[in-house]
Amino acid sequence: MDFRALTNKISILLGVLIFLGAVAWSARVSGRPSSKPLTKGDVIDLLKGDVLPQRVGEVARERGIDFEVTSQVEGELRRAGATDDLIETLRNLAPKQHGIQIEVTPGDAEVYVDDERQGKTSPEGRLKITTLAPGQHRIRVALEGYRDFETTVEIKRGEMTRVVTQLQSSGSATSSGGPSTTSVTDNSGRALMARVIEGLGGKAKVDSIKSFQMWGSAVFHLPQGDISAQLDSTGDFRGFMRQIVTSQMGVMTNLVTPSSAMVIMGAGPQVMSQEEREETLKGLWRNGYFVCQHVNDPSFSFTPGGDTVVDSIATKVLDVRGAGADSRWFIDPSTGWIMRASYTYMENGVPIAVVEDFQDWQLTSGFYIPLRVKTTRNGSPFSEMVVTKLEVNPYISPVYFNQ
Repeated sequence: MDFRALTNKISILLGVLIFLGAVAWSARVSGRPSSKPLTKGDVIDLLKGDVLPQRVGEVARERGIDFEVTSQVEGELRRAGATDDLIETLRNLAPKQHGIQIEVTPGDAEVYVDDERQGKTSPEGRLKITTLAPGQHRIRVALEGYRDFETTVEIKRGEMTRVVTQLQSSGSATSSGGPSTTSVTDNSGRALMARVIEGLGGKAKVDSIKSFQMWGSAVFHLPQGDISAQLDSTGDFRGFMRQIVTSQMGVMTNLVTPSSAMVIMGAGPQVMSQEEREETLKGLWRNGYFVCQHVNDPSFSFTPGGDTVVDSIATKVLDVRGAGADSRWFIDPSTGWIMRASYTYMENGVPIAVVEDFQDWQLTSGFYIPLRVKTTRNGSPFSEMVVTKLEVNPYISPVYFNQ
């Protein structure tokens, strides 16, 4: 399959490094959408329709499945004609369990999700909940004689989210990890932004950034299998972006300016749609450094959204609005680093929920950046990226953005 054929089957958002605004790549889409995952009924119908188990396994690998292979399901599949090899294939393809793992001190606490009781933690303080749908949920932990602990978590498909806390006595003067007693105002949001600016390198450093060039590698998890790629992305905050993605399928270049946008592949250049161009430019406007440069801009707003836990880190949620590219940040207040960002990306008129997790923060070119980024789309793993090199305010040849 060539690169053009691949892009006819998928739509890719390379949501990488909100801090660098590195890439927001939308591949051209002109073919049919990817097939839906197989249900248990689909597999049984194929087997009963005399489709060979080996072929059923191939279809399952192409499309995925949406059910778990329990002992009861295995019995149904075997009665329909499933072999040991097919059962093993389906077990490997089954969606991983997702939910939340509550760990609270002291134990025997009541746990509520979205105001519905889910049970009581063990005497050791643990409770696993696996019946929740992916998305955001409100968690409340209550125990007589202690202050309630409340937080919001985002459950991602196939992942367990840990919520760790220690309840405070109702007579305590302070609360560790509990909800803030400070009134929530836009001013407090800007105060949190000040912490982010400090964590990224300080105001002088942040304000000095006008453009960047970033190199890295990525792995995309696609229905056809994993695809590895090399990335070269140049961005200018005036509204210019050049993105080069090289993989075994070929080379694709995106060129975006304030007035035009084009995709260049083996078959030649094609003009981006207005939606594609706008969504690509939003990658710049969501850029963490760009946003920090506008912390005092009255057209931007920064609204606190409570507390939540990301990868065992208690974070502060901040809703960022401005330049038409809204997003939600999950900030580690101890460092000012953004551990997660979420936003909506439009693809062929359909909204896609994108979540980016930022890891391995390092000092690079005088700025703190996350060198690893994991991205999900609508709760499913999509890409993993590693930054290998960054240049801030590089020389940008005028021909970079020639079309």
